Amino acid sequence: MATSGINPAIGLQPEQLTYRCIARAAITQGEVVVLDLGNADGDVSNNIIGDTASGFANVKKPAAGDVVKSAIFLLALEDVADNATGRFLLRGIAKGSAIKGSGNIAAGDALIPTTAGDLNGTFANGERQIAIALEGATAPTTSTLIDVLFDGWCFQQANA
Repeated sequence: MATSGINPAIGLQPEQLTYRCIARAAITQGEVVVLDLGNADGDVSNNIIGDTASGFANVKKPAAGDVVKSAIFLLALEDVADNATGRFLLRGIAKGSAIKGSGNIAAGDALIPTTAGDLNGTFANGERQIAIALEGATAPTTSTLIDVLFDGWCFQQANA
């Protein structure tokens, strides 16, 4: 049997889906945002794919309803100024801004979005899990960048 000269990688190879979007607020690296499909920002007026005024091209900080209902989440891969274009991750591995009210975050912990744009290790049943911690963080009561496996479509509803 003939073999290829290329050795395949071992294990899961998570795909990286990144997009360029317009931030409708100043965003920092690792912060969670949502596509503005509800056209909440005054500069967003439609959902036409490819249009700069589209909810598919613009991101905003999550509102209270976004963290528990259908929303498409993205993770900022860099600092982005208000009304500037930046790179955002829909799915893959990146640095995410993690917090937890008390205690530690361990590798493998479920993380849910907050309205502050963090990935929270403290959650209630039914909240939307959008990331898995790939490394631990000791008592991260303020935003702490850690490696996460992120899925802006949502892994599942979290169960405490």
